[in-house]
Amino acid sequence: MGCPAPGTAVKLKAPTFLAFVNTADDADKSRTLDGVPDVGMMVAWARTIGLAKATEPQAALLGRTALEHLQRLREAGWGLLKNLIAKQAADGDHESVVREAVSTAKYRGKLELSDGRYAWRANESGYVLLDRIAFAADALLTAEDLASLKECERCTALFLDNGRGPGRRYCRPETCGNRAKVARFRENKRSSGTASRSPA
Repeated sequence: MGCPAPGTAVKLKAPTFLAFVNTADDADKSRTLDGVPDVGMMVAWARTIGLAKATEPQAALLGRTALEHLQRLREAGWGLLKNLIAKQAADGDHESVVREAVSTAKYRGKLELSDGRYAWRANESGYVLLDRIAFAADALLTAEDLASLKECERCTALFLDNGRGPGRRYCRPETCGNRAKVARFRENKRSSGTASRSPA
């Protein structure tokens, strides 16, 4: 599931942490392609979805060490969400990574009053983006409305299927949905060709 191009304004339909775990890009089930492999691309992605402002310096948002922590958090969070879809207990290793990220973010952060309630704010230069995403992970993993969480049938993207009817099978119709149609078409052609060559 591809990341939006840096600078492209998008309306974020998925919760922040769900969008983040989907930045591991693939066309199958490998999670071998990183859509945001370096600090610059990670910051650009965060600005694109509104998680960081253009006026915030890149160095304050994310350092190289924090990027490595973010990459581990992404895979651990994806693993926990997969456990949730399968109605399994949380994987201990993944839980440890997320717990450490959230607790460290709160240690570095600050409680601020916003709209009549307190909210955690990332506060330490070089770790701002890491801590914002850790807070988003905490919010999503303990949310009450994840019954509609699904995994795409062709890639590893996760999404909330809140539509009516039989439900979605793919993350996006224009990518994985189209690939599935092409694969079915080719399989049908192979099947029909094999049948026509079979002896009577």
